[in-house]
Amino acid sequence: MSIKSTTFSFPLRSLDALATGAPTSAFLLNRFYGDRANQLVGRWCDHTFMETLDSPWPLVLYGPSGTGKSALAETLACRKKLNCLRLTGDEFRRQFLTALATKSIADFRQRRQDHEMFVIENLCLPEDEPSLIREFIQFIEYCEQNQKPLVVTAVRLPALHGALAGVRSRLSAGLVIEINRPGLEARRAIAADLLKRFELRIMDEDLDWWANWLPDTAPLIRNQISKIALAATDSLLTRDIIKTTSRDPDSDQVPQSTKILLKLVSRRYGVQLGQMLGNSRRKEVVRARSVAMYLTRELTDMTFRQIGESIGDRDPSTVRHAYAQIQKNLQTDPLTVDAVLSITADFQRQTSRGKTCLFVDGSRSQNEPVNNHA
Repeated sequence: MSIKSTTFSFPLRSLDALATGAPTSAFLLNRFYGDRANQLVGRWCDHTFMETLDSPWPLVLYGPSGTGKSALAETLACRKKLNCLRLTGDEFRRQFLTALATKSIADFRQRRQDHEMFVIENLCLPEDEPSLIREFIQFIEYCEQNQKPLVVTAVRLPALHGALAGVRSRLSAGLVIEINRPGLEARRAIAADLLKRFELRIMDEDLDWWANWLPDTAPLIRNQISKIALAATDSLLTRDIIKTTSRDPDSDQVPQSTKILLKLVSRRYGVQLGQMLGNSRRKEVVRARSVAMYLTRELTDMTFRQIGESIGDRDPSTVRHAYAQIQKNLQTDPLTVDAVLSITADFQRQTSRGKTCLFVDGSRSQNEPVNNHA
């Protein structure tokens, strides 16, 4: 593998199976694709997998969901061929609390000795559980003292200050790598690989055009291409087929109320509708997109999942995060309050539903139905 080119890739998971030509599923992405935004990942893969099979420990991979952190951790565990214990952060917490309640902490710790390597996925330690934090710090120290590889994946790193500072400092003693969402070049490479697996073809210029509108995580790209593959009647994909199959702001599958909100938010923030539905990370676009998600949740009966599908085919967790962020901003940012109230008033003038937006303190109108299904 070389990262001198624009993009790079690295085989995931079952390296031995790939070497023997074992069949692979079209629904699985068996390579990690990166570009300039993830060059540090490329250098680490090149060193760890291709040369020494070693890495500074603990190894911490952090970044948004769907960016390949768990796949890389799993691949590393397979590659090292050690007796590896894999747990999620929630599983580690539940097992510890059970051991605490049953006074079996010694047994909980003794079980570590049966394993040569550990992978803790999606670590998120609550700040208000000091005993759990102390236990995890002791676990990191155990791995270090006994030279047992530890890989941790997380959406974000623990805080630098406060109760989690000790965890942050110990994790930082190893190798910490941020994994970003795939950029334009990587999305193009992911799409090309998946299309090949589904035995579909596409012109280079159409693939270049499509890459600008693809979702910003590999699982969402895979889901979109899977839908197109199931609907395609010809092995050659065209822009018309993609537009017909994929949801866009003018699609009949997108509720009229959402179309109205998207246009109102787009006009208020001075950003293009295509930018909001695309993958732009510009500050003003992200703000407008988040406000659109928030207001769609507040002013319609759509679930987080439905909102994500309508606004760029995004994961529900992305919508939840945007909703929570705007909810927080309403407490401190007068500009956000003004924008939300103004867009809400415009929306109510253009519709006959008469629903009111949430109050600035975060509570809904007492007469407004609440849809809790994500």
